[in-house]
Amino acid sequence: MSLAPSFTTAVGLCGILLACGFCRQPNVRFFSFITIFNRRKKLTPYGARVYLTSVIVVLLGCMLQALSSGGRSGLPACDATDTQNLLQQAFDGSQFARAENLSLIEASDIKELPGSNQSMRACQAQVSLNNASNAQVTYKMVRHGDNVLLTVHADDIPDDGQGDN
Repeated sequence: MSLAPSFTTAVGLCGILLACGFCRQPNVRFFSFITIFNRRKKLTPYGARVYLTSVIVVLLGCMLQALSSGGRSGLPACDATDTQNLLQQAFDGSQFARAENLSLIEASDIKELPGSNQSMRACQAQVSLNNASNAQVTYKMVRHGDNVLLTVHADDIPDDGQGDN
């Protein structure tokens, strides 16, 4: 997450405080409530422009923050296509899967596990493997800069090839 959106919002808030503190009309108290609609009555013409510009900067900073966070946590949903592709790459690239010559075919019954928070999302899925068996996997996603790190834990992968779990 970048500091630019929160910095932009902080600069806007400082501008609002400076305009209200130093550019007010003589008969207006420092702590009076100033809105966008009454700014011309309570602030000098220069202060009204600074106030309006600062409000726009605050709104821009809030929008940038919302866009950079990407929703709830900036992590993709458990059942998103990108997440399923990442899960397949992580599973197929694991040392266990390569040693056992396994490949993930499809993930189903995907659900988000309790305990997920803003910085980590835990999910569980039933996966079909290339040896005609099914397995239960738990995977966790964590945002690291602009990347999503995914760790996979497979539970009880049958190796008999009969497909029973």
